[in-house]
Amino acid sequence: MPTDLRMPDPSPAEAFVARGREALKLLRPQMDALTEAELVPINVDVTMAVSRALGVLPAVAAMRERIRTCCPQSDQDAIDQLEDRAYAASSANGAHETATTVPGEFDAVVTEVFDARNVLLQVGRGLVACNIIKAEQLGGLNGGRGYRESAADLIALTDLYSERWSAIEGRVPFQEGQVTHARAVAERLAAMVGVRELMPEHSTPTADTRIRAFTLLDRAYDELRRAITYLRWREDDADVIAPSFRSQQFVRRNSDDKNGEKNGAKPAGPDAPVKPGTSPTDISKSDGTSTFAPAPAGPSVVAPAKPEQPVDATKVLIGRAPSGASLGSPFTEK
Repeated sequence: MPTDLRMPDPSPAEAFVARGREALKLLRPQMDALTEAELVPINVDVTMAVSRALGVLPAVAAMRERIRTCCPQSDQDAIDQLEDRAYAASSANGAHETATTVPGEFDAVVTEVFDARNVLLQVGRGLVACNIIKAEQLGGLNGGRGYRESAADLIALTDLYSERWSAIEGRVPFQEGQVTHARAVAERLAAMVGVRELMPEHSTPTADTRIRAFTLLDRAYDELRRAITYLRWREDDADVIAPSFRSQQFVRRNSDDKNGEKNGAKPAGPDAPVKPGTSPTDISKSDGTSTFAPAPAGPSVVAPAKPEQPVDATKVLIGRAPSGASLGSPFTEK
């Protein structure tokens, strides 16, 4: 019986990864040409930014000729490269995460912190209902889903339980030693996150490639959003067709550096190219000159459907955990 020696077709994940590597190779000269001052701080979820850029491509195709004709001063090359830049940013982001994480350990710490915080918070609400602790003692919690916020909440909760242990002992479904263990795990997560945040964003080769690839993507998407805002001025649906990378739900949270501004890093570009109440002619360049003339009427463009999530082979894991410590959690379901 003859043997079929043909290589099997790559899976969607393999094809996505290969496409990203090709895009990185193609864009490498442009990435290397960026100066330090031109690099855009990464204050968004790169995976979601890539998803938005790829999801808007059908609308870009429908409007491409109008963008060329009506917005000649926009960066046409950048808009044409949007797809390549999105794949390159995804590839660079995945490579950086893979290179800077210890598989498994960080996930285990995060899971334990999240589970412990939820248990202590639920029990705390019961203690409030029974007038054992006061509601305001739970009012200062961050309640966020970020790693730093979760660690801070758990530290605050464990401190509260330790201070009130004589009043609550025997009334809660855990022991004082478990509270002490939970605080240690919270401190561990805070340290893991802090080490990573203290590192410059382009201090390693993979980090440098990541920030350069994202800068190119951010520039192209910003050019596209400006053009769409101009062309769809009357319809006022630019944010539906091409949502900002910096919509609130996708901004990378950092309680010590909101929007990246505390340490001197300003978000790249506004959340929307044009503020409500202005006119299309108010879209201007940094030198004060108008970018576009008044927009002509044109056919309606249907906003793209919700984009399929691109394949992301890695999870966002921050920092390196110390080895050797047990991760057994009294609050995590076995």
